[in-house]
Amino acid sequence: MGKLVLALLLVACAYGAARHFGYLGGRTGDIRIEGAPERGKALVADVDGYKVTYTVNGPAQETYMVFGGDVGGNSFAHGSFSGMELAAIRRIAKRYPDFHRCDSPGAPEAKRLAEHVLVVADRATMGKLQAAVKDAGSRERARGERLCASMQGQWLTLEQMEKGELVVTAEQYNRMIPAQATKQYFLYLQSLDARDCKDSI
Repeated sequence: MGKLVLALLLVACAYGAARHFGYLGGRTGDIRIEGAPERGKALVADVDGYKVTYTVNGPAQETYMVFGGDVGGNSFAHGSFSGMELAAIRRIAKRYPDFHRCDSPGAPEAKRLAEHVLVVADRATMGKLQAAVKDAGSRERARGERLCASMQGQWLTLEQMEKGELVVTAEQYNRMIPAQATKQYFLYLQSLDARDCKDSI
């Protein structure tokens, strides 16, 4: 029990620090995925030696305005990104066309509508996510513009993470997440197409 508590504390501290700085990062180990992407079936991912098990919920097809992210992983997924769904973007853009700027009156609402998506994917797809996140950051810094990414895959539910004798269940993981944290989802990402948000809004 002591080892489990210590492990949970270490994972929680790492997660909290990553959220504070706006990314989850650090792991670049093996990426292996087992299981068919079918609703109700198990999908198992190897994240740098951690065996993470999910249940497939069903197809995902969303377009996000990408705010940031990382392909480093956090022992529960291969990487992550933060963003806002296209439908929410169109709603808020009617009132605050510049909502994506930090000094916009719409920025607080945009923050509330943002989602944090933890991604499971093969190495090639993670490379596309990495490129999209990098491009999004460059656009924002240079011209105040935003990048949108259309993604297809499967929504997942986390079941557990294990390594050796250590097992962390989804219930234990969820207790580590602060109540005020951005809404969080797990996605098995199978394809990604990035483009300027002006083409989508």
